[in-house]
Amino acid sequence: MNNSQLNDCLKSAPVPEPSSQYWEEFPKRVMSEIQSREALGQKSDAKRSLSTTAQPWWSPLLSKGIISAGVALACMVLAFLLGLRQGRHSAIEEHQLAQAQKCYREIEGLFPNQVQALVFDSQGMHLVLAEQSNVPASTPLYVTITGPKEVHRFVTFSGQRIRVNGDSFEVLVDRQGDVLLVGQQSVWSSSEPGEKAGPYRIEARPLPTSS
Repeated sequence: MNNSQLNDCLKSAPVPEPSSQYWEEFPKRVMSEIQSREALGQKSDAKRSLSTTAQPWWSPLLSKGIISAGVALACMVLAFLLGLRQGRHSAIEEHQLAQAQKCYREIEGLFPNQVQALVFDSQGMHLVLAEQSNVPASTPLYVTITGPKEVHRFVTFSGQRIRVNGDSFEVLVDRQGDVLLVGQQSVWSSSEPGEKAGPYRIEARPLPTSS
């Protein structure tokens, strides 16, 4: 492999994605480091006050300036990492949405009014078909359900039922156009996207069908 090929390989390599535990612990590590530096600065100030040698008048300002610079640098690094992570996630989501659009257009053309759901999970794409071509025509919906261990994505329709890890949800659209997922013990609505349905985090919206 020559230098040019190595450079192309490095550019195409995906950016490593830190774990969720890393993001949870990162602010704590930053604050711990800041507090440690502050404590170290206070000890240094105490030692200087006991010393008989006069210190320059700007020494305390230098100590505070270093701490402030450290805080600013930590904030900049955190903002950069979060922006990088958000940008990467947005790119992945757009790719997944484009994949769902393409699959739906191709399969709906083969099985008109028969598609109940397209299911995307770690095993790939699965097709759920009605026995007859009697599925009412309606706007396809793009639903993402994130569970404790896996993410499931669906292309489905109002009035259909989807299943995740043994749990069943009926998909509905109300008069306001909000998507509802009605489970046995919970109801989720796109009007309150921050709410969870049991152990699941849900996102849902109409699937654009135009290319």
